[in-house]
Amino acid sequence: MKISAKTMGILFCSILALGSSLQAQSTQTLYLSARLSTDNENPAITGLNALGSVQVKATVNRDAGGAVTSGTVVFDAVYDFPGAVTLTGFHIHHGAVGENGPVVINSGLKSEESSTGKGNLNFTTPLLTTEAQLAALDGLTKTPYQYYVNLHTPDHPAGVVRGQLTSETHFYKATLLPSNENPAITDLNASAPVLVALDVTRDATGQITSGAIMFDANYSFPGAVTITGFHIHSGLPSENGPVVINSGTESFTDSTGTGKLVKVLSLPTSDTTLSTLRDLVATPQKFYVNIHTSDHPAGVMRAQLADANQFTSLPYAVDNSGVRSNLGIQNLTDMPGMVVAALSDSGGESHQKVVYLPARGFVQILSVNPTFGSSEEAGSVWLTTNVHVEAFVSVIQNSNNAPTLVGLSPIGTRLSIASATNVGSFQSSLVIANAGSGQATVDVISRGLGGNIVGQKTGITIESGSFYLDKNILGTLGISSYGPLEVRSTNGQPVSAVSIVSSTTGNFGFSFAGREF
Repeated sequence: MKISAKTMGILFCSILALGSSLQAQSTQTLYLSARLSTDNENPAITGLNALGSVQVKATVNRDAGGAVTSGTVVFDAVYDFPGAVTLTGFHIHHGAVGENGPVVINSGLKSEESSTGKGNLNFTTPLLTTEAQLAALDGLTKTPYQYYVNLHTPDHPAGVVRGQLTSETHFYKATLLPSNENPAITDLNASAPVLVALDVTRDATGQITSGAIMFDANYSFPGAVTITGFHIHSGLPSENGPVVINSGTESFTDSTGTGKLVKVLSLPTSDTTLSTLRDLVATPQKFYVNIHTSDHPAGVMRAQLADANQFTSLPYAVDNSGVRSNLGIQNLTDMPGMVVAALSDSGGESHQKVVYLPARGFVQILSVNPTFGSSEEAGSVWLTTNVHVEAFVSVIQNSNNAPTLVGLSPIGTRLSIASATNVGSFQSSLVIANAGSGQATVDVISRGLGGNIVGQKTGITIESGSFYLDKNILGTLGISSYGPLEVRSTNGQPVSAVSIVSSTTGNFGFSFAGREF
């Protein structure tokens, strides 16, 4: 077939236009979460102590003009009911806090039974293409707080536990004591450690647009008690301030005086509430948690909020013929939750697993790298969670089962490692993991016992999500001694670091996590 020059030109232009159009198309992946409770239903369901936690992974495809053309949603949930339950629906609805709206994205769940009332769910939708589905996908990317997740049962076909979708979590803690009250209560031996998780969404300018909160308290009184309130107040330690977030706890009597109190609420989006959330995120220490009783209606024990320091980085896991690594994750709360655990290899490729955590439960994943599907022997583990967790990687020698524990590590731009060694039969490795969104440029500085710099390596580049590994860092720096290390990100990208001391015979010893300074 002969093609004229004119036809060839038209075809060439069409190919260029097609290529330009294809290049302009985009795919966006977003993660949203929701805490589900009976209190969030409209109207609230009383007399049923049920909770749940949901993660939604939405993949949204757009054309060259930015219009949504298709997408998929992955639903993951963990739930906790007081007894046997049958779930008959699992959906995303369109509706603000306090509003009941239509189903816009269906997980596909038809019926799920649990004899214990506890379990987890995982569903992936087929390709979403209808007009209503495309509108919902677009809405999830722009105003997720206008959508909520609902679980349904035969007893509550309109919904049994629900929560608004959010995208960012902050963790706080407080240990409530009577001596903290103003004036102090000195004749009562009571306490209550409290964990608070605050979920928010933000608009394109970074302003908070919605919030949800979880209160998790374990109280202890010397005898029977009637609790009448559980709140967050605005005020410094010497001040008695107004209630700014009410957990919704109704008065109840505990004959033992010891128990737990878990409340999950999606918060209204009024200007007053949003202003409170902005202030709380900026300066949590200006707010306090207070429990009230019938004997002390103004407050029986309180404490200022403080950052709970939820670390998310486990910089090193290795699996080869000599060693294996296991990942352990503990849920510190009385609410079921989940963790997205991502293993990054040296090239920055991410391998993900969703880990379901029962309330106060523990999960262990054996042989981390192969289990996550990585073909490399080493990787860094990153956790995304909406519950307070503790976690570790145990690196175990196969020959003698000697373990070394790598704990959760801080993330920052200036990290200090207490000591590294290259003396006799001992040496120290160094792993630096890039937690930032761009390439990190890092300097490693070794100091002598007098604080003087004895060696350094500058300009180490680490791609986003990847890591740098040196199995004998002081040997690399030409140092046959021991002393502290400093890891400095010189371009502002956050990193985490860990050093493992081992003997040259291969037995591991102790790990030092990099601490911010």
